[in-house]
Amino acid sequence: MNNLKKGMVLPVVVLFALLMGIFIATMAPMGQSTRTRIQNLNKNQACFFVAQAAYAELLADIHRVSWQNRSFKDAPHREIGKAILNGDYDLHVENTPNAPDFYMDIYIRSRFNERAQLYFWRVLYRSDLLDISNRHLILHHARIRDDEFPATDGREFAKKIDKLLETRKNNEETSNELSRKIREKSDIKDILDIIKAPDPEATNTDEFKTNVAQVNTPVISIPPIQFPSANSEETDTVLVPKKENDPQGAPAPPGAPVGPAPTTEEYDPAPTLAAATAELGTLDSYLDFVNASYMQLMETIPSGTISDDPQLAAKIAQLLTLSDKLDASIQSAHAIFDKLPQAADNVDTTQSANAKSVYESILDEFNTKADSVTGTYQECVNLIDSIRRSLATWKPAP
Repeated sequence: MNNLKKGMVLPVVVLFALLMGIFIATMAPMGQSTRTRIQNLNKNQACFFVAQAAYAELLADIHRVSWQNRSFKDAPHREIGKAILNGDYDLHVENTPNAPDFYMDIYIRSRFNERAQLYFWRVLYRSDLLDISNRHLILHHARIRDDEFPATDGREFAKKIDKLLETRKNNEETSNELSRKIREKSDIKDILDIIKAPDPEATNTDEFKTNVAQVNTPVISIPPIQFPSANSEETDTVLVPKKENDPQGAPAPPGAPVGPAPTTEEYDPAPTLAAATAELGTLDSYLDFVNASYMQLMETIPSGTISDDPQLAAKIAQLLTLSDKLDASIQSAHAIFDKLPQAADNVDTTQSANAKSVYESILDEFNTKADSVTGTYQECVNLIDSIRRSLATWKPAP
């Protein structure tokens, strides 16, 4: 009996050591992943703090002098590589293009520990002698792509903000009307009917799914291809052959088919190019929505929530990772789209099978990339909804 017990010790020790090895090998990557996400979150937060500090420093400079003596009165004011809070930033501030006086556009690209982010503010300066704390009204604030930092002036990006603010203004009347109707109701179901929201008591498995706008690409009508004869010296097949002047009443060559000659239609890339252009605009709106949602989450998260809730911290870090992936995918889609106009021009000019094949190849590549971007965007939207639900039920630690 004793010999049997002695013989079991070694297998048990080996099995225990094997299980411990598997446990350590499993937990180590998970711990490393969590540390990486927390580090990314810390870098993004540090970049945001650097940008906020640079923004506050700019407002302080404007406070010190009158609006008429501001540094960007006659031309945009730029500062490159200025150090602050253990980081540095690039500043571009200018009068808002095509806007009345007292409007300014501020671009701040902050850098911290090899991480860079670009932020934008549109601010209205209000001259108030009695209340100097309320002089600056932020009309719009967002994190934008790094390539949108103005090279000379921000005229092109300002047009996008103008359209965004115009849409907000157009929706204001409808929103105010809904608000007035809601204030008159006390029953929850009546309020849900006004805002056309689903009944929460009804079972709905698609409650947290977001409908993603899709662009329907029109069906391409491919004309028949006329192949060259065996003795032809042409190097490319022409989809639309040139018509030769045929004298009326000329006899048909021997063996020619009797009846009307077949006709071919020109291949028009305009519809698919227009659809791709609209799709590209939709992809850009995805990134704007995710960035705006992230900024809104960071502004509404109570102090200490992230440090007290590791799961919430992991979700925020995952959202940052997905946001960076979405940004990179959209940039790749832009690079592919940039090839489409030239390819479309080649099709219009030559109407050749080779030009058409090149154009359709680029278009397929763009559509594939757009589908990938849409998938990443859907992941971001689902994660944002999950974070909001977590915040709704979060309670501070006792």
